Amino acid sequence: MALSSFSSAPHTALRVAIRLRGASAAALVVLLAACAGGDPAGPSTPATAVAVESMSLTSNKPLGSPPDASAAGAGAASTGALPLIGKVRYGVPSTALPGIGQSLSGALPFPIDDAWNRDLVRAVPDRASHALIAAIGQGAQLAPGFGALAGVPYAVVDRLQPTVVVRFAGTDATRAWPIPVDLQPSADASARLVLVDRDTGLLHELRGAARRIDGTWDAQSGTSWKLDVADGAPVDAVGTPVDDGGLPVFPGLVRYDEAIAGVIRHALRVTVPAVRAAWVPPARRAASAAHDGGLPPIGLRLRLKADVAIPADASPASRAILQALKTYGMIVAGVGPGLTIEGAPDARWDSARLAADLARLRGCDFEAMAMDGLATP
Repeated sequence: MALSSFSSAPHTALRVAIRLRGASAAALVVLLAACAGGDPAGPSTPATAVAVESMSLTSNKPLGSPPDASAAGAGAASTGALPLIGKVRYGVPSTALPGIGQSLSGALPFPIDDAWNRDLVRAVPDRASHALIAAIGQGAQLAPGFGALAGVPYAVVDRLQPTVVVRFAGTDATRAWPIPVDLQPSADASARLVLVDRDTGLLHELRGAARRIDGTWDAQSGTSWKLDVADGAPVDAVGTPVDDGGLPVFPGLVRYDEAIAGVIRHALRVTVPAVRAAWVPPARRAASAAHDGGLPPIGLRLRLKADVAIPADASPASRAILQALKTYGMIVAGVGPGLTIEGAPDARWDSARLAADLARLRGCDFEAMAMDGLATP
């Protein structure tokens, strides 16, 4: 049965539940009511217009509206309907200060038309959306894979940061990358870390990273991208490929500085329980050998449904995350706990509040977007 058929949730749930008994009936009422439109206590956050600044394009881009490619140059017309709330620089964060977990000073990696930065205003759900969400889990709770300690650490570096040798498993290749001495990889099994080089305009990402006692590093794999190229292939990839579909990590992370500012202007990374041997751009390769056509492909984009209310009593950071899931969605970037969003660690996250806020959203509150460019090995 399509979730849209539960438009009058309390009555529908009650009719189904009277055939059950005890706790099972109560649980079904709660789940069906939640899947009928999110938390009824708070209205959806209205869209907000923002002024955006590209390296070569300046325009006023309303949150939730596609970028206007004709607005090249300065002085693009504003809609006038909504307030402007600051400027965004797309591409290289040349004004960001060096340091671990530093704010990008309003910058976003990659150009405005990169897949991670494109909104979903004109996107339509896939015909198989219901089945894909069912495979992910209708009742799966949205969860943060980051917090005060958990998440993927990153550092902004510049030309003054000394480089260190990185060796890669299964190869004789080495690289000299600017890794700060106090940057530690993520505490989970993936052992990831990210370097945003504001001077060279490169993004470096390591997986399976471990520092040796002499200060050099070992890693399973390493990948580099040019921050000023949209939807570009890596400029360097070394080591053993991992099941990530060839997706960069950093552009989809939730960062504290943007969440607490109230607006996140890019798609987020999310893990799901299983994927099939297929991919959708911006992914570049399969991340699984499973040939179950009912499973989602890597790179699939999910969107929080327009009629699902963002809880009014959620924290400002949580509301920013949920609004981003309506405007830009989240991209399936790997296999892991179902509907777990990835982000960067920060001591300022209120991990308990964040987890409680996001857990109010479930799989049935999302829809899978059209799988344009779907490919198989």
